[in-house]
Amino acid sequence: MTQISPLLAVPPEIRELIYRIILHPDASRHYHDDEYTSYDYTPALVLFRINKQIYHESRKIFRDLNTFIRIETPWPEAQQHVAAEGHVPMIACGTRAARFAGYSMRVRIDAPEVPMEIGDEQMFLVLLNDLTSFAKMWYYSNLSHPGLNPQLRLTLDLHDPFTPDYEEKRMLKGLQRKLILPFGQVRDLRDIIVTGDPKPFPSIEAEMREEQARPQLSPEHCLREGTRLKQLGNDELKKGNYQEALRIYNEAWLAIHVVIAGHKRHIHADRYFSRELREEPYIGKNGQTERLILRVQLVANTCQVFLKLHDYAECVFWGKRTINMLREAVGADVRQDISPEDEVIRGFPAADQMGKIYYRTAIALKELDNSDEARRLLRVAIHRHAWTTLEKERHLNGDGGLPHTYDTAPAENKGIPVLIFDASGPGGRLPVVELDALASFGKYHELCTFMLSGMNTPEMERRYTIVPSKLLNFVEMDGKMVQFVFKDSKMSLEGLMVEKGRAWDWLAVGGI
Repeated sequence: MTQISPLLAVPPEIRELIYRIILHPDASRHYHDDEYTSYDYTPALVLFRINKQIYHESRKIFRDLNTFIRIETPWPEAQQHVAAEGHVPMIACGTRAARFAGYSMRVRIDAPEVPMEIGDEQMFLVLLNDLTSFAKMWYYSNLSHPGLNPQLRLTLDLHDPFTPDYEEKRMLKGLQRKLILPFGQVRDLRDIIVTGDPKPFPSIEAEMREEQARPQLSPEHCLREGTRLKQLGNDELKKGNYQEALRIYNEAWLAIHVVIAGHKRHIHADRYFSRELREEPYIGKNGQTERLILRVQLVANTCQVFLKLHDYAECVFWGKRTINMLREAVGADVRQDISPEDEVIRGFPAADQMGKIYYRTAIALKELDNSDEARRLLRVAIHRHAWTTLEKERHLNGDGGLPHTYDTAPAENKGIPVLIFDASGPGGRLPVVELDALASFGKYHELCTFMLSGMNTPEMERRYTIVPSKLLNFVEMDGKMVQFVFKDSKMSLEGLMVEKGRAWDWLAVGGI
């Protein structure tokens, strides 16, 4: 006697809900690191093998929920590029994709000047759910390699895989829109052919071509939008809405064509930004340089968010990633130690923001009990901030010389200033350097000592130590003279000049 499945005892409308849950693509999607995904339908398709009635019922639901597209191209590297850069999961590749007849559209990409021979096709299947990501990846590729699309031809061939050949082929207009319109963002192609059986709706093809004809947003627009979103993220950061700040920063990255996916960062459109800018507020500036400055600012602010969230590992990851990329850009070996003096790149356009990245990464490393590396990065941060201030002053003076005094604090106190003193040397104090409030490095055995070099002459190279003000008592002397005394010892630091009434969270003093 044949055993009846308990599933058939359930009312049909409830069975359909069960089928929809099991057979939905999300139920077969597996999530991996860095927002990569893959599909495995094996467990779900067990439904097809229970009995004939459940097979026919569930097959209809499967076809409704899962629409497949077959992509054909003559370039073997295309599949890897789509998966790695576009984060588009493949359902099947190669001969398995070639044998599969249940697709609803064939996407053929070729170059008319180089005809694709039979057997040269590289085929892979993607889901309709991922088609927009595929087209977006192609959009970015065109911005990065603007000479490629004018050589390419795109053929969109609709296909009804389930209607028998003796009946008229059909496809709902809503499904045609979902299949065709994502390619509206693929511009500058040599030729586009939209065909198939059933025939495409002319209005849908016209809508796609109208979108393709829209001009690209200018690099200036992208930079303005990225800057606007960065400021919105900063506002949320100040309010303590840290997750919302991260979300908005991610939108800022997208605005300048940088895609963040987990720990992956895909930087697109270098060629697109590589020109002199012609719109306010960037007239006469280089697009790549302006985007680099904004990128570094976003990393610095993202590190600050992770510090606030006490997610020190993430802060270190993004901080070190940017630091290592900068080192590689100047030909340094990231596996070897570099002196703070050598690591400061003179004239780097985002030097002040890079200083913040070094500094915030150092704080996170200290929280993770990596004090040695923290001290090393903090020394670089001090060098970077000192040199940024000096370069600004030299530019204002016009003579390239170091001023004997520098008494003006930054106009916008976005961070807590750290005053660097050289009480024993000529010229009094060195410039005010703006940093955020430094986290405690402990007491005396953990005070961060560094060398501040490059101050015009070897005689001005001094040894300095970062001292947390909470360890000190302040005793006013004559005029502006202030004596600093450690709270738990007789040791004092005399003869240091500060402004009265100023609250210094940390002091960097010479001669300790």
